[in-house]
Amino acid sequence: MTPVLKTLALGLTFSGLAVAAQAQDVCIPAGEMRAALLEWHAERPLPGQEGQARQLWVSDRTGSWTMINFKSTGTACVTAQGRNWTPGLGKEDILAALQ
Repeated sequence: MTPVLKTLALGLTFSGLAVAAQAQDVCIPAGEMRAALLEWHAERPLPGQEGQARQLWVSDRTGSWTMINFKSTGTACVTAQGRNWTPGLGKEDILAALQ
């Protein structure tokens, strides 16, 4: 894929993500949040986020994504969510598209 097409594809992907990212925080016990994301949405955390309070969970199968804030109180809150996740994006691609 040419650099121009790749840039265009990333731009379209993340413009859809940005619009869908406007969600009101919903908080439930962290265990229930993990189970719901795994079972209902087939989402898993992106690798390399272990132990972080804020995690991005994604589904390569459904294209959904969810930003979760895990709190020290044992709850987890959805801070953003959306569709059009593109499987196989590397960390560098994600960061470049968000800038």
